[in-house]
Amino acid sequence: MLELFTYDFMQRSLLAAAMVGGLCSVIGVFVVLRGLAFVGAGTSHAAFAGRGAGYLMGWPPMGLAILFGLATVWITGWVEEKGRMKLDVSIGILYTTTMALAILFIGLMKVTTRKCTAIYSAAYCRSRVKSYALLAG
Repeated sequence: MLELFTYDFMQRSLLAAAMVGGLCSVIGVFVVLRGLAFVGAGTSHAAFAGRGAGYLMGWPPMGLAILFGLATVWITGWVEEKGRMKLDVSIGILYTTTMALAILFIGLMKVTTRKCTAIYSAAYCRSRVKSYALLAG
């Protein structure tokens, strides 16, 4: 097992993993204390809704994905700044709302393109039991 570390790429990857682990642990404390642990998932699902709206209306999906993501972050910050609710609560509400919008947009499409369904189903395809069995060996 230790002979793997005789290769240069393994030494570099171990060094990179140690550096990333150290940096992420420092940043992770700040992220959790600020209540931002959920912001990445919320923003990415807002982008799903933006892509769905883009495909539905025939507009550029990437532009609407960016617009939906930025709008979600802005609304989350605005609600928290007004003191109406905690940051992680508003992220959770917008997370579920934008995912529901994404599913609604797909349902409203008369004909779904292969590209659109591939984008939405990729997350679910990767989490199948067969995938875990393959990873386990």
